[in-house]
Amino acid sequence: MAYLEGALIAGTVESYTPFWIFNGIAVSAQPAVISALAANPLVETIRLDRYRQWITDAGMETAAQDPEEPVEWGISRVRADQVWTSLHISGTGSVVAGMDSGVDWLHPALHTNYRGYNPHGLHNHAFSWFDAVGGAVYPIDDHWHGTHTIGTAVGQDGIGVSPGSRWIAVKVINSSGFAYDSWIHSGFQWILAPGGDPGLAPDVVNCSWGSDYGYLTTFQADLQALRAAGILAVFANGNNGPQPATVGSPASLPEAFSVGATDMQDQVTNFSSRGPSPWDQVRPHVSAPGVKVLSSIPGGLYYSSKGTSMAAPHVTGVAALLRSVSPTLSITRLISIITSTVVPL
Repeated sequence: MAYLEGALIAGTVESYTPFWIFNGIAVSAQPAVISALAANPLVETIRLDRYRQWITDAGMETAAQDPEEPVEWGISRVRADQVWTSLHISGTGSVVAGMDSGVDWLHPALHTNYRGYNPHGLHNHAFSWFDAVGGAVYPIDDHWHGTHTIGTAVGQDGIGVSPGSRWIAVKVINSSGFAYDSWIHSGFQWILAPGGDPGLAPDVVNCSWGSDYGYLTTFQADLQALRAAGILAVFANGNNGPQPATVGSPASLPEAFSVGATDMQDQVTNFSSRGPSPWDQVRPHVSAPGVKVLSSIPGGLYYSSKGTSMAAPHVTGVAALLRSVSPTLSITRLISIITSTVVPL
């Protein structure tokens, strides 16, 4: 750190960011600095801060439309509406994080249950929003994906599984669906302590993105930290099916909870990636509605989309409902309840 600070002053380092979620530092520097770091015995490994595509626009199915009444088909298929009416549980008290392309916080289906929303005064974004891409001070979404996925998890108007939950968000993916590894590391680190306060960490984080390269372990330490903190990380299994061993990463990692996609006939979709993982573990853990999923998109609109990205937030919402009932429910028990009560297909 002292060396990097000196090099920063000397102009050979453009920037550096230390991380505590894993034992590493992101550095932008001239080649001579990288060579010097490689020769330092305190440095174990140096990797490129890769810029990769994590989401695509391939899932958009239909033009703008209004939500159906009273709830979308996926909401009733996971029986969330029965939980609301029969058990009077809608997710109150639980917090869901969306880690994606951001969220349009002004969308009418999402506005009032944003945790930073204050109906009586100034809104407080510091503990409920973080933009690792462009540093926006309030929630935005210059893609559409993040607004759509958080809507399925917690949206109002019949589009969300757990509409009583509050949501927070982290933007780690840009308008083209790409991200640097360091942006995603920053996002996971913020999730552990939003605005610097670990007491404000969410119950579950929805991650509807991934790489088709299932062997990728770049974010394994991050997920280990989230699990140790009691935060369930739900991932889309990928859209690279139907062949076996097509699960993407981070869904493939042992610490992730992965979700495949089903259609309106309760059949696993052709595109949904299959297991096993590279570590010979069952993937996905469960599957959920991932076709003709209507949800929110920026500008107050609603679009229908398909993909395991759309399936994952259904399970995120179920986890939020469970944490609403029992805030201290362990991840092990949470996963056990979800996997033991699904319909076997």
